[in-house]
Formats: sequence, C-alpha cells, structure tokens
Amino acid sequence: MPDSAEVEIERQRYWRAKEILQGRLAATGYDPELFARYADVLAAMRDYDDAGRFDLLAGRVEGDAGSRARAFLARRAKRSFAQLWAEMPAACRRAETVRLPQGTIALLNEYGHSPAKIDRHLAKLVRPQPQRRRRILDDPAAVLRGQRTGLVIGALLLVILAVGVVGTMQIVMSALAWVYNLL
Repeated sequence: MPDSAEVEIERQRYWRAKEILQGRLAATGYDPELFARYADVLAAMRDYDDAGRFDLLAGRVEGDAGSRARAFLARRAKRSFAQLWAEMPAACRRAETVRLPQGTIALLNEYGHSPAKIDRHLAKLVRPQPQRRRRILDDPAAVLRGQRTGLVIGALLLVILAVGVVGTMQIVMSALAWVYNLL
C-alpha cells in the first residue's frame, strides 16, 4: 500500500502532503529521510528557505537540495551554532541524542562551525526528556486521603451552612415577633 504522503505528492496536493509529513515530524526524533521528503514537498511549494533548513538537516549537499541548504546557511552566516539550532524543528531540539549526517556536518563546517564545536553545543543543548511527574491519581492511597479530606471539608461546610440557616431563621423569627408585639 502506498504511503499517504506519496499519494498526495503524486496528485500534486503538496499542502496535504505537507500536513501529513508535519504530523510525522512532531512524532519522531531526528530522522534525515523524513527531513529530505519534507524538504522536497516544501521546495515543490516554493518555500525554499524552509526547504533549505530541512535539506541541511537531511545532510543533502548535492544538486538543488545542496543549493537550498547553502542558501539557508548563507542567510544565517553570522549566527552562532546555538542560535542556528534554536531555529530547527522541535523534533531535533528535543531528541535525546542527535547524530548529524556527514553532509550536515560538512555544510556546517563550510560556514565556520567545526565538528568539535557542533558536538560541544549539541551536548549542552540536547537534554534527556524529564520523567513524567507522578500524579495524585497514580497512588490509590493518596486518592483515598483526598476523598476523606473532601468529605471532611464538605461536612464542615454543611455544618456552617446549617448554623447560618438556623441563625438566620432565629433572627427572622425575632424580627417577626417584635413586629407582632408592636401591633
């Protein structure tokens, strides 16, 4: 069965192929093949700057893809690697480990980012994902404590309400008795 993105590309419905590939980008880490496909779709849509970003990430140095990647880097030549990496998609930034393709390293090296500097920056920028925080619902004993606390607070509020109602009734009755006595 053909890939849904490929079907949309064949139909020249690039906007739909872009949506499909964006969904995949959000769900994956660093995937050069996916970046290359996405760059081709962006180039077909004439979004050459973003296509160059993804061509760079895919490590494509030859042909039109290499030209787009170089143009992307040329427009950002004065930026540090950290600033450049901050412009990359979240799939790259949140990956636990990133192994850049040789083409990507070669292109970055052409623009003054040495492999050692790249590795040093990636080690600082890429952090492991934090573990999911424990929720109170994950602990049955905590749930029971929460339920008991809720019941106690509810009972106290009910007592306060009852005292308030009884007190109000006494005041109303006293006022009515006073008015009755005046008549």
